[in-house]
Amino acid sequence: MRSFGVIGQSGETLVLSGSYTPAANEVEMTGPRPSPAHVAQADGTWALPAVTAAEIAAQRIAEIDARLTVIDIASVRALRAAVAGTATEADRDQLAVLEAEAAALRSERAELTAVSPGA
Repeated sequence: MRSFGVIGQSGETLVLSGSYTPAANEVEMTGPRPSPAHVAQADGTWALPAVTAAEIAAQRIAEIDARLTVIDIASVRALRAAVAGTATEADRDQLAVLEAEAAALRSERAELTAVSPGA
């Protein structure tokens, strides 16, 4: 069996037998594609595409946004008690801890936005 791929793409043409004339942008691969994520290289090998700094930043920003939502939800009961004037020391402590975490996450998010401006 022979394997062909288009350089920079993940598609693969498998030739079980007989002759095959590859297209101008195809290269014979050294073996079958290891996974759907692998892309053909000019030397006939398969490789995973490199992850960019912007992609890593965008992923972390999504994680931060999810955690900030959880923090907001976790703050509601203690905030309601504070507004009603019935907050306990535990409520105030919980809000302080959650706000400190949220502030650190917002700061990290702002730094990451410089790397991944669209996020």
